[in-house]
Amino acid sequence: TPYGGKTQITLPDGTAVWLNSGSSIVYPDRYKNERVVTLNGEAYFDVTKQKKPFKVKSAFGDVEVLGTRFNVKAYEGENFVTTLESGSVVFTSPQGKKVALQPGSQVTFDTKNITTAKVETEIFTSWKDGKLIFRNEPLQNIITRLERWYNVDIKLKDDKLKDLKYNGTIEMETFSEVLELIKVTTPIKYSFDRNTRVL
Repeated sequence: TPYGGKTQITLPDGTAVWLNSGSSIVYPDRYKNERVVTLNGEAYFDVTKQKKPFKVKSAFGDVEVLGTRFNVKAYEGENFVTTLESGSVVFTSPQGKKVALQPGSQVTFDTKNITTAKVETEIFTSWKDGKLIFRNEPLQNIITRLERWYNVDIKLKDDKLKDLKYNGTIEMETFSEVLELIKVTTPIKYSFDRNTRVL
């Protein structure tokens, strides 16, 4: 899926997958003993329940399920995050450490440490419905998501801006409208040319 886009596909077993911007998935034409896909980026899965396990492989570890709804974020250079809406999943790190999740919980892996937390799942899965939700989110994280969402480059001129925190929901707004909202709520000026936006 290119930056600025989202894709919805159905796998050979009937599992529905939503791919977020800048993401790719590899899967076979037909499943044999187990159902395995390889993910680079972010995807939401609504897995068809079967006896064969369903496994999502990534460079950061594997997530295994039988039938469930969950989100996996495995972008290069960012923490690996799995958020579970329903059912159950098991995350296995590259070092072999396993963590089981219950609905409404999330596992984060930063290549060394694994942490779990109870979360409001909609914040992490609403992108598939065309919404970005932020709750006390640092501007640095928001910029990363906006760059993928709108297929733009954003540069911060002042490092102090990185830690500004925001709450809000972006649904149908254009990128220019989002910049105006940021400008209205905090003392930030912005400029842009064809390729880069500077805050």
